[in-house]
Amino acid sequence: MRADLRALATIASKYHDFADLYGRIAAFDWTATLDLIAATCTDPDSILFPADPDWVQPESLDEFFTLVTPQLLGFIERIAGADNTNSTEPSDPITLTELIERLFKVGSGWLEWSPEDTWNATPAEILLARDGLIEKLKAIHGSADADKNNGGKSTDWGKGLKSADRNRLNALGDYGVKTMAEVPA
Repeated sequence: MRADLRALATIASKYHDFADLYGRIAAFDWTATLDLIAATCTDPDSILFPADPDWVQPESLDEFFTLVTPQLLGFIERIAGADNTNSTEPSDPITLTELIERLFKVGSGWLEWSPEDTWNATPAEILLARDGLIEKLKAIHGSADADKNNGGKSTDWGKGLKSADRNRLNALGDYGVKTMAEVPA
């Protein structure tokens, strides 16, 4: 099972939020269970459901729900972003549609992924890539947090370099300099 944005959009078309889906699956709702499995299954051809509902015996359904429900509930918790950090910071609940829109903006906007790549990414992949981009930008441009941690001083990556070496490094980004002979010593 893989919860990419396309699968979440399929689920969001039927369920308002994760709580709704979670509650239905916890109550052994057959339709919600099949919706989640069908939307997130990586190999839809491998799903075999009986065409004749009379074939399914109540005992086998009880057994099925007993085995599958805890796994599906855990899966919903992971894709909903649940963690065990015991954070006390309150957060406002959002609908599945809002979550998908926000993640799509990050994937196709911030990360400049194609819409297809964004639709095929999981929320965790999008958020990790976003965090990596933020770290990269902080490394390149510095950050207020780094300045506070350094006593108000910005990080000097060229600390300890001789003046001539620093000038040569700075010349790498200067399009006006055509040869190293033009770099001041």
